[in-house]
Amino acid sequence: IANGSVFVTYQPQTGSDAEDAGNPTAKDNGSVTGFGYTGKPIDGLTVNIARDVTTAATDNNNEETHEKYGASYTFGQAVVGFDIADLDVDGGETSDLERKQYGIKYAVSDQVSVALSYAETEHGDTSAKDEESTVLEVGYNLGGMGITLAYAQ
Repeated sequence: IANGSVFVTYQPQTGSDAEDAGNPTAKDNGSVTGFGYTGKPIDGLTVNIARDVTTAATDNNNEETHEKYGASYTFGQAVVGFDIADLDVDGGETSDLERKQYGIKYAVSDQVSVALSYAETEHGDTSAKDEESTVLEVGYNLGGMGITLAYAQ
């Protein structure tokens, strides 16, 4: 579909103990449903979208929702892109997590490229530290091998 693939997944609850688990090695796992798309809907654009929901085996009200969105666009010698990942946990302790990353890469020549990226991570748990990072990279292609120098802050 639209030069890509659409997927839908479902894993039923396997049970809360070894006696009623359909797969004893997977006891205490809940059910998982998910869907997504990955593809190149137009020339130069790559898109990845996915979402899944996990329901705990012992508590149907406790769900974890994972969402991931990403896209990149190539034009000429440059690529720009972003990636967003979000984990939302209902009930219990707050362990939500959100990560956003943006970047650009430019091929100066067939051998040399430069890239700049920025990322930030936010934790729902106030005892965990939020993070921000900026990375500058210069790469050199030697044919079968490459060298990358990076500075991260």
